[in-house]
Amino acid sequence: MEMCAGRSKYTEEFKSAAVNRLYEPGATLSKISKELGLTPTQLKMWRLEREAAGSEDARRRQQADAAELT
Repeated sequence: MEMCAGRSKYTEEFKSAAVNRLYEPGATLSKISKELGLTPTQLKMWRLEREAAGSEDARRRQQADAAELT
């Protein structure tokens, strides 16, 4: 038996679009999550994951640039 049986799986495109809506004027976490049928916590986690991934990408680019300069 799967532990996540009954849970919905969302595509990366859906998650990205949902997080992008948070940056629209007047958008709030609770408003967007309610409109999309999500919990605010779920949407917040997607935003944090995206921000962490962006930070990791930026760090890798900086390391590559530094290596190139040496």
